[in-house]
Amino acid sequence: MKILPHSRLGWIRLSLLAAVPVGIFLWFYFRVLYMPGSSFTGPLPPLDEETREVLTRLETHVTKLATEIGPRNLAHPGSLEASLQYMGRVFEEIGYATATQEYDVGNNVVANLDAEKGGGSRKDEIVLVGAHYDTQTNAPGANDNGTGVAGALEIARLLAPRNFERTIRFVAFVNEEPPYFHKPVMGSVVYSHRCRERNENIVAAIVLETIGYYSDERGSQQYPTPYNLLYPSRGNFIGFIGNSTSGPLVRRCIGLFRKNARFPSEGIVAPDNIPDAGWSDHWSFWQEGYPAIMVTDTALYRYTYYHTQEDTPDKVDFEKTARVVVGLAETVAGLAGEEKLKPQAVRRWRLGASLLQQLPTEDESSPSSREIAGLPRVPLKGYRFPHGRRDGPDAHRAYPRLGEATRAAGCLLVARDHRPSGRNPHGSDDRPRASPTWR
Repeated sequence: MKILPHSRLGWIRLSLLAAVPVGIFLWFYFRVLYMPGSSFTGPLPPLDEETREVLTRLETHVTKLATEIGPRNLAHPGSLEASLQYMGRVFEEIGYATATQEYDVGNNVVANLDAEKGGGSRKDEIVLVGAHYDTQTNAPGANDNGTGVAGALEIARLLAPRNFERTIRFVAFVNEEPPYFHKPVMGSVVYSHRCRERNENIVAAIVLETIGYYSDERGSQQYPTPYNLLYPSRGNFIGFIGNSTSGPLVRRCIGLFRKNARFPSEGIVAPDNIPDAGWSDHWSFWQEGYPAIMVTDTALYRYTYYHTQEDTPDKVDFEKTARVVVGLAETVAGLAGEEKLKPQAVRRWRLGASLLQQLPTEDESSPSSREIAGLPRVPLKGYRFPHGRRDGPDAHRAYPRLGEATRAAGCLLVARDHRPSGRNPHGSDDRPRASPTWR
């Protein structure tokens, strides 16, 4: 029986036949499965103070939405409006100006809500962070999608004091759930279509979809076939999902997350013929040609209370959700490109800070007529040094104003005022913008 070829041509043919499945596997791996970095393994580190604060606020947001307001949809009159008012109030307390996009659904008026942090040198490029705030008919929606909304609110809070090259926009979408899902009146469909009409340059859309449930039990994670053979069986990770067009964005996001967060993560660039990959608002941005991904705990593939009346705050793992949210905040910061001081400015700032720390400080209760280098001292309130550092034991009490400090110290003292401008974030929507690209 002849098994192996006896000629050179036969060996070439056999080699080619063997190379085909290997080539297919390599194509599939690098096109679909490959992600930069490694998923975190091992015990999670202790929570730092910032993450503990995020945990507390996440629980407050989810409890407000799922318990006090409850199911949020047109079947429950007033619930959507109450949600809008709560989210708008939180954004405004942080310091953002908000805007709504109202539209009609039958005899009802519904609205998307957005808030924007203007960018710097690349302000026409927009990094969008979104989550839907409505729920399935009678579900309280703690995890789906109270956690997504709460996550977006806290990312906005974490990034508020920092400056970025690109604009960051936060959006709460209405009507993601059936019967509006993938329909013209789906909130994100309406919103993304307006973005395209305005030629807005959305370079990345990050949609938070059900991000609050985790389990270390083997078999707690399910997948569509054949992905159950390729991914972990424990549902203890956060997932990053995009389509082939958004592949570079998926890899960029998970790479940033793994760099900044010590938490398990998995990613996939799903083939376009897998419908499950488009089960949230990122799908709407795909339809308009924008790069978009979904960040999720995989919802129904892990969360047994999905779309039920048992989707309540006690099912949410707020500690792990807080870890994810803090990591996502740094991911968004990486996408937006935090503005850096030039080396010369840094040197001048250090000199200025050193000189100012040597200046005497008067008690806040004493008269404010005393002058330093001919300039009065005034409270620092609202100003922060690079990377959020406040220098000197008396820094919280007083420093000269930015311009005065420049003259008094004879150098450039860099500081940031964190108060928002309050302008309408969409005041210049009629300007032509470049077509969206991801870089």
